[in-house]
Amino acid sequence: MKYSSVAALRQRPSSGVRAIATAEVLVVDDEPAVRCVLEIGLSANGFRVTSCGDPIEALAILEATPRRFVVVVTDLQMPSMSGLELAGRIRQLDPELAIILHSGALPDELPAGLVDVALAKPCSMSDLGAQVRALAELRLARSDGAAAPQRARDTT
Repeated sequence: MKYSSVAALRQRPSSGVRAIATAEVLVVDDEPAVRCVLEIGLSANGFRVTSCGDPIEALAILEATPRRFVVVVTDLQMPSMSGLELAGRIRQLDPELAIILHSGALPDELPAGLVDVALAKPCSMSDLGAQVRALAELRLARSDGAAAPQRARDTT
């Protein structure tokens, strides 16, 4: 399956600073160095970032603080649970929470609707930041009562 561009996400009117000022991202990756790079990069892009090294911990955070996060960035291959399994569990908790799969080993096909964007490692922080920003703006627009556009996929 080929993933379409998120150009449609970027064409939406931007809510600008408000979206970023209120956007918190949850990063889930079992590699501490990767988590650190993502935290620094996303923070530099204006996001508040919480990170954890275990998908089970991520689920506990999401269950304890519903609607706190606008985007989850997760690795695919982790010891306790795969990023795809985590995405499925997140969809059960909050079907509207945006999910970015960030992996060095992306599968050729992903189950429909499971993730919003798939990014191959390594990717630039500007690319990741742009994807997170577009998805954050969508999440905030949905919470403001705007119509929710279709989920998009990208592998930039």
